[in-house]
Amino acid sequence: MLTFKEYIDLDSFTSQIYKQPVEPENYKYFIDLFCVLFRPVKEVWGKRYELEPYDIKTVPNYRDIIERITMDRVNGALIFFSTIGSELLQDSLTYLENQMTIAEREIGA
Repeated sequence: MLTFKEYIDLDSFTSQIYKQPVEPENYKYFIDLFCVLFRPVKEVWGKRYELEPYDIKTVPNYRDIIERITMDRVNGALIFFSTIGSELLQDSLTYLENQMTIAEREIGA
């Protein structure tokens, strides 16, 4: 589950990456972005796992590992989050439509 802290930091890092005018130093925020997304695994249960809790203060502890990440992992993460973002948006719209239908029935519309 994405926490509010993670969301805010992801949004902040993304804003820095795409800040205008685009400068080479903007891209240093990619490392920070991926430090949020690729945290160390804390525990594994079969096919499930738990990541270390997100804390911006622990990012420097594994920054050097993230700097060596390969593009197949980067692209996989970008596709995953793009896909899940689209699915969450669609699910939110479906939920709101259902809630609106229920509310209309309750008021007799």
